[in-house]
Amino acid sequence: MTSRPPLQLGVWQATAPSVLSGGIADAVQSITQALTHAKKAGVEILVFPECFLTGYFRPTEEVPAIAAQVSKAILEQLADLAKTIDIAFVLGSYALMEDAPIENATVKNTAIKNTAKAVTNTAYVFLPAAQKPLAYHKRALFGDWEKSTFQRGTKPLLFNHRNYTFAVLICYDIEFPELTREVAQLGADALLVPTALMEPEHWIADCFIPTRAIESGVTIAYANYTGKSQNLSFIGKSQIYNPSAQKKVIAPPNHHGLITANLEDLKPYTDYLDEIKIQNIKP
Repeated sequence: MTSRPPLQLGVWQATAPSVLSGGIADAVQSITQALTHAKKAGVEILVFPECFLTGYFRPTEEVPAIAAQVSKAILEQLADLAKTIDIAFVLGSYALMEDAPIENATVKNTAIKNTAKAVTNTAYVFLPAAQKPLAYHKRALFGDWEKSTFQRGTKPLLFNHRNYTFAVLICYDIEFPELTREVAQLGADALLVPTALMEPEHWIADCFIPTRAIESGVTIAYANYTGKSQNLSFIGKSQIYNPSAQKKVIAPPNHHGLITANLEDLKPYTDYLDEIKIQNIKP
């Protein structure tokens, strides 16, 4: 079997509060600069932190109005960046689901229910040849604030780009081995994971991410913030970890900017997915 050529992954670790103060317009400017820098470094697909376009944490009652600012025109502008710079990227954002009823029983905030529009914690995937982005909605909501603010997603997202198959998870999603295993069994070579990982949860970056990569045989590109924002302390440690347990790139906690690594055909030290099939291992 012929090996596929390597594809260079990039992760953008951003200083919190990142682009919050200047709104969506400043966010787009920061995204443009990051994409341009990554392209010059040879990156073919770049992952930004969770909700990088809108900012991660806002009071629940403000979230629908912020989500509404992520207009069709903004998404078209971002899609044009992917095309003109010739780079794919994964970008987190609030997203307003115009026609979607609120189904999440944990969404109890009256201000949100009165809009009759669900808001999701979303990761958009922009591809150079695509007219509009793909969208993945976070399925594992973390803590009371997320559960009271967002509609939970229900489906995985996989897509192909330059001979590799990618899946998207968001932050808390990857802490559940079931969600990683699901997309690995569907054929994902790599997981692209925007996150907003805070103190004191260093064990997630130090232990969970390498474990998920090794046990499911996938490369993981994990993009976090660094610094403080609104009493939240982000721990950095963005990373790209492959399933062989031999190649990894981890950003220092205070690093702002790009880290890169190649996605390539690497045989896991132990192919656990294959062993599950061979031995008919079931829960």
